Amino acid sequence: MLAPVSAQQDQASFQLELPTGSLTIHVSESPWSFEKCMGVGARINPKRGFLFVSKLLGKHIPTRPALIREAHEALVDQLQAHIEPGAPTVFAAMAETATGLGHGVYEAALERLGRDNPWVFLTSTRYDMGPAPRIEFREEHSHAAEQWMYLPQGEQLDLFQQAKTLVLIDDEVSTGRTFLNLEQSIRTRMPNLERVVWVTLTCLSKETLRPCCYLLKGSFEFQAKPLTLVPPVSSGVPMLASDKLSDQWGRMGLQGLMQAPASFKDKLDMLALGNDATKPILVLGQGEFMHASYLVARELERRGATCFVQSTTRSPVMVYGAIEHALSVPDPLGDGVAHFLYNLAPGTYGAIIVLCERDLDERIIEFCAQLDGAIPISMKEWACLS
Repeated sequence: MLAPVSAQQDQASFQLELPTGSLTIHVSESPWSFEKCMGVGARINPKRGFLFVSKLLGKHIPTRPALIREAHEALVDQLQAHIEPGAPTVFAAMAETATGLGHGVYEAALERLGRDNPWVFLTSTRYDMGPAPRIEFREEHSHAAEQWMYLPQGEQLDLFQQAKTLVLIDDEVSTGRTFLNLEQSIRTRMPNLERVVWVTLTCLSKETLRPCCYLLKGSFEFQAKPLTLVPPVSSGVPMLASDKLSDQWGRMGLQGLMQAPASFKDKLDMLALGNDATKPILVLGQGEFMHASYLVARELERRGATCFVQSTTRSPVMVYGAIEHALSVPDPLGDGVAHFLYNLAPGTYGAIIVLCERDLDERIIEFCAQLDGAIPISMKEWACLS
């Protein structure tokens, strides 16, 4: 646990010496405490040697689905003042880390304000999903800076072009440049856009140029040390992914709530009953494919199981601070980009469920064997209930 070097009411400062440099964090507003929101790690990245490790995403740190939902609801508490029920609105979430957060906030807003609202959800992606129209922008501090956002199709494209409000969602805002880069690119495709709202778990930018919903507000300074470690190769020419990754979870746009097929409910019953009740279940997503693990874990907990949510990531991070274990794992596409799974302590779980976007393949089977007999499950039959 981080101890503040100074604290008064909502204001606190934290100073940390990382292997990569000196980090100071100033908290100015904290609807949620620093300790509840995040820890700190060290990146193997010359552009940014630190990592704010969220405890609310189910990404680097295994997280209970109830806590994830609590964060979604708390953000919607603030967001509902900025969006208009009945009016076309676009929700856009940043890959890789915030795809699940964005999808969860979108669904929580629909459930709160009306499932029939004409709202479209999109995620950015680092994968080539084919020749469909797309927007290109940069996440400048990332080890893999280039991102795309594909335009929705059909009636969803009409709503996208009619929308006056754009909700941009990321797990953290540290400078705001990624949001501003996307906004600049997307304005050419949204001719009626009037209002942009930022939604994030932690806002650590000294200034925000748009209305911002957050669970913690502050700022930071980082003094880098020379980095002698070479980060893994994480970018290159993207492989065509349209035949390997799903277009049902936001990369190509969606409208409405995700729904499991009837046959999946029987599978959930078997998983909940067949697990060692003395240990929790880990439901594991892969890369950008995050929201499904939250939905499955939530359904398993409704059946009496204890679950945690997590996902693999392409982010190379040191074993330090909030990162206690690191495991190299297969990438979702098989194109040789390094992926990792963090904080998987041996013997913690009674079962590990690995969710796949499309069909199970040899790579997934080998990955599950690496995790001591994890259970692979395809999510390709799930669909959006508009």
